[in-house]
Amino acid sequence: MKDNVWLTYSKEDEEKLFSLSERYKTFISTCKTERECTAYFCKEAEKAGYESLEDRIASGRPLKEGDKIYASWMGKTLVMFQIGSEPITNGMNILCAHIR
Repeated sequence: MKDNVWLTYSKEDEEKLFSLSERYKTFISTCKTERECTAYFCKEAEKAGYESLEDRIASGRPLKEGDKIYASWMGKTLVMFQIGSEPITNGMNILCAHIR
């Protein structure tokens, strides 16, 4: 029989876990729908240095290597891009997730 994982945690591990749990409870209390989640993640993207694609187009500034861009569609979908150094014809890495 395997040991109970709770018995292997240090006090520091427990504190980190409970902190994460509290942040998660706050998140799921705040973001109950895909629209609330999308709005939340748009704000988080901006805090992380991402710029709205709409704002970027309105400014007339072209995209360049290293730019971080996000776009929301109908308030229910969010895509985020970090512009790379190689041409798009060389491919891109994609990470996907969904809100359910």
